[in-house]
Amino acid sequence: MNKLMKFFVVIFMITNIFFNSYSVNAETPEGQKNSSILDNLNITHEDGSDKNQWYTWERVNLNYEWSLKDHKKGDVEEFDLPKEFQLENGLDFNIKTNEGVLIQKVHADKNGHVKVELVDPTNYIETHENIHGNMYFTTKFNKDIINEPGKYPISLDNNISTEPIEIIPEYLPNKDEKIYKWGTVNKDDGIIKWIIRVNYAQAKINNAIIKEELGEGQNYIKGSVKISQVTFNHNTGNYDECIDVTDKFNMNENNTGFNIDLGNINKGYIIKFNSKITNSNQIIFPNTVRLYGDNIEEKFTKVEAKSSEGGGKAAGINDPSVILTKVDSDTKEVLKDAEFSLQNKMGIDIKIGLKTDENGQIHVKGLVSGEYQFVETKAPNGYKLDKTPIKFTIKDGQIGDIRVNKENTAIPGNVILTKIDSSGKKVLEGAEFSLQSKSGKDIKIGLKTDENGQIYVKDLVPGEYQFVETKAPNGYKLDKNPVKFTVKVGQTNTLNLIKYNEALGKIQKKLLDSGDNKPMQPNNKLIQEKSKIMQLNNKLPRTGYSFNFIMLGIGFILISIASIFLIRRQKQLRSK
Repeated sequence: MNKLMKFFVVIFMITNIFFNSYSVNAETPEGQKNSSILDNLNITHEDGSDKNQWYTWERVNLNYEWSLKDHKKGDVEEFDLPKEFQLENGLDFNIKTNEGVLIQKVHADKNGHVKVELVDPTNYIETHENIHGNMYFTTKFNKDIINEPGKYPISLDNNISTEPIEIIPEYLPNKDEKIYKWGTVNKDDGIIKWIIRVNYAQAKINNAIIKEELGEGQNYIKGSVKISQVTFNHNTGNYDECIDVTDKFNMNENNTGFNIDLGNINKGYIIKFNSKITNSNQIIFPNTVRLYGDNIEEKFTKVEAKSSEGGGKAAGINDPSVILTKVDSDTKEVLKDAEFSLQNKMGIDIKIGLKTDENGQIHVKGLVSGEYQFVETKAPNGYKLDKTPIKFTIKDGQIGDIRVNKENTAIPGNVILTKIDSSGKKVLEGAEFSLQSKSGKDIKIGLKTDENGQIYVKDLVPGEYQFVETKAPNGYKLDKNPVKFTVKVGQTNTLNLIKYNEALGKIQKKLLDSGDNKPMQPNNKLIQEKSKIMQLNNKLPRTGYSFNFIMLGIGFILISIASIFLIRRQKQLRSK
């Protein structure tokens, strides 16, 4: 019992140490948080003006200025947009340089949480300095916070600040207004919500007809219309006494809109309906509504509903880099651990021991204008050394990185296929094979085993191959099962393969029925040849050979059962 308790105590202590170590590693030490990329925030109107007077219904651009400090590829910055603003929908956009180089991927959810990932697939961050830029988000005011005239401070973190927003009183609609319309886009749901204000003037209109015409990128959602009779307050612009009268009017619907016959009216109406977005890449969704009446001129309003959008730009000071990429001459795979010297045009070393990384690359920056060359001093494992200089020139005012490539040829491999009788007593001459690629395409045909039963093929580039028998030796069965093998990079030893063949039944029978009952004399030469062959590789695949392990296993089980039975029987007899 004491031993068992000690065992559990030891296990508990080990587990506790592991989890304590994990939690220490997972925590970020206080004061070592990466500095934010955000430097400043400018709030502007949709037209770009920065006048600090706003209506609650306006769209607002949040313009962030950013710069990279100690950031590197793969870093992620997360922050929240000020709670005083809302996105109509989630956003995804890329930030690129003027040259089209991708630097950041930005995702913002509808709640205003922003995630910025430094992707930098071209190593722009490593080769440039003072990388900076901007990103913007088109938003609307959060009506739960900003809903009436006054000054509102903006909630910000990341050590940036901006002046409070000033909301001014709404301007009132014209008292003679007959028709007006607006819409709200929600791309996350794929829905646009439209509102039509009819007869704000509350004038008498005979045979009033509303005609709704949706623009491109959307379809009207049939059955979504709701009509309310209201009383407009010309002092505030709002309405009250809202009565649902949807079922009182005749309406014709189609995919692009509807017609409503209101008849003779002298009241105001609010008509609400929805449309479905059919083009998710579209930002602006046009819409036109018309009002007809016998005693008025045709009135119409053409409006645009807009979704939230975002974007940005990046730039940096170029410090030209030279990038050498090392690849396999055949497969074009990148090669690491090749070593080079960087020399001037006279062949004098400037940098030595430059080694290709896991991407097969060497990056060198800070070179003045002039002529240079890379010279390989050590090839990757399994490849031939090539000391041919790779020359390049850095010009005055060089813009952009210089990229050079160096191909290496893999050291070829050799293979020997040996053909042997299935009894293992005889090498077989005259068997013919084709050497094929992994896919079965012929590389060499008509390869014939020599007097030692062998085919020797050399200078094979690394890869997967197979031998396929096309003609059996005289008196033997043809076996087309492929003998597969792989030549690996860096392989220096000759690969040895064995292929076994079974003799034809008629030939075997004829030999057995011959009248010669004399015992066969051993063929010393054959034994020597067999010994030589079997020493090639004691781990070679024995294709064409079989052994009945199942029968051997069954026999072993039967013997074991019999032995147990006999032992028990003897014990019973002794007990008697």
